[in-house]
Amino acid sequence: MSWNPLKRLPFSKQDSQQYASTSDYSSSNNPNSNNLNDLEVHIAEMAKLEKECKAILKFTKKLIENIASVNRYQMKISEDLSNSALCKEHYEELRALIEEWFTFNQKVNDLSEDYNLALQKVMIEPLKQFQQILNELKTLVKKCETNLSELTKQKTRVTKLEEKEKQAKDWVKLDQTKETFKKLQTEYDSQTETLLAELPYFLQCRVEYFQPMMEGFIKAESFYWGNTLKTFVLENQQNVSQFKDNRLDLDEYKTTQTKLLSNLTALSIVDGNE
Repeated sequence: MSWNPLKRLPFSKQDSQQYASTSDYSSSNNPNSNNLNDLEVHIAEMAKLEKECKAILKFTKKLIENIASVNRYQMKISEDLSNSALCKEHYEELRALIEEWFTFNQKVNDLSEDYNLALQKVMIEPLKQFQQILNELKTLVKKCETNLSELTKQKTRVTKLEEKEKQAKDWVKLDQTKETFKKLQTEYDSQTETLLAELPYFLQCRVEYFQPMMEGFIKAESFYWGNTLKTFVLENQQNVSQFKDNRLDLDEYKTTQTKLLSNLTALSIVDGNE
């Protein structure tokens, strides 16, 4: 479940209105009534940014896992085919082809390891570091929430003590409560001022932070797939010209396979009705 600060902090319209109506310190210490609205917008953008970071991190990890899995399965298939009786005992030409494929897969596997390492450096690690900064900002927002809640409690206590018939000890308690209220108010004002000053800068810098990551990702992609193609060409130099001149005709392939399948199903040991 993604974190939504607007559900936790009274910076939404409904909560900010309630805050303004129930506490004198809201209006007296926030002469600019747009401050809370600005903070609401910034926190919403931060929540959206956090969600996007989690998604990018999640799918980058999946990409690394899937690339490794594809190469592992290709190597396993080519190795099993090469060691099968079909290739060992009957079709040397097929075995030679499979062994070439296995060699190609080994080289591509090395390329994929370099590719995955590059993604770790240019994507995974920077994203994790960025999330740590987001967590620190969330901590400050939560502190604001806690202080605001405590301010409301202290304000209620001050009001009750002021309305109450007081003895000497009550006057002492009232002074202590007012002092606590004042300290909390100062801390809360400082926290909100910090958020208002630094959140816009943080959000503005996200493009400068993400752009090198995306550039590194694209370069890693180009290097991996480009060298994979180059490796394929180098491993099949004798067949390159033939490959270019005899492109696979899917209709012809389907016709040939259908004919072969018909011959197999026509055998007496095969029930063609199934």
